[in-house]
Amino acid sequence: MNKLTLMFPGFKTKAFTMSFDDGHDSDIPLAKLLLKYDLKGSFNLCAGELYPEGAEVPVSPHGHRPMTEKEALELLSDPHFEIVSHGYHHEAVGHVPTSEALYDMLMDRRRLEELFDTFVTGHVYPYGSYSKGAIECAKLCGFKYARLAQRDTSFLLPEEDTWYVWKPTAHFLEGDFDELLDRFIKLNNNYYHGKVFYAWGHSFEFIHKWDLIEEKLKKISGREDFWYSTNGELYNYVKAYRSLEYNADTTKVYNPTQIDVYVRHDNGSVCVHAGETVKF
Repeated sequence: MNKLTLMFPGFKTKAFTMSFDDGHDSDIPLAKLLLKYDLKGSFNLCAGELYPEGAEVPVSPHGHRPMTEKEALELLSDPHFEIVSHGYHHEAVGHVPTSEALYDMLMDRRRLEELFDTFVTGHVYPYGSYSKGAIECAKLCGFKYARLAQRDTSFLLPEEDTWYVWKPTAHFLEGDFDELLDRFIKLNNNYYHGKVFYAWGHSFEFIHKWDLIEEKLKKISGREDFWYSTNGELYNYVKAYRSLEYNADTTKVYNPTQIDVYVRHDNGSVCVHAGETVKF
């Protein structure tokens, strides 16, 4: 029987994804840096905290403010970016009644989809706060995945039952971020399922550290063995891989999805195109 493992698009062995919380105006220079280095990112927005154009927007003592709806729309409609729900009013959904958590998630999804004319299928729990009830709310709202603030430095992909408690690898400003990134870059992943580095943060934390953040992004970018994806693209791809159908001795595979999937087998690697059957 063949040993079959996941590869990422373009026969890449590693994936890099990142997301940024809250939707402040500091997302504007951050998004421009991502575009400069041809990187993708998921931006986690609170629709109830985005201001209509012309409204008086409060500025924090640290000099940042929420984006206006117009700013968010003009900036984040680029295909490099994914719009993700972060709660209509940024509720700590692990500590409020389930009905309130459900309202906060669903209202956010509806307004963001209306504003951006897109599907919003991911959620990030504000403050990393969650509960069994909050997880059920995320499922009921139609989210495919939901991210925590707690971390997991194993570089492993989420299992089927952990997409709603998805743990990132590291915050951009954590002390061991560069060490973890170096370890990931050096990782020899020629025999195992694709590995992922998931970076996260808040752009307002970067305001006086843009040179440092640009240095990190430059180091991340342009790597031949990295597949750069939004959170949603990574989810969809892994789900497609796990939907492949095999014959009994794994010498034939059928891809029932609409996504091309890259597979490594005993004698090499192959792209199984959407709707295609391949013999090894």
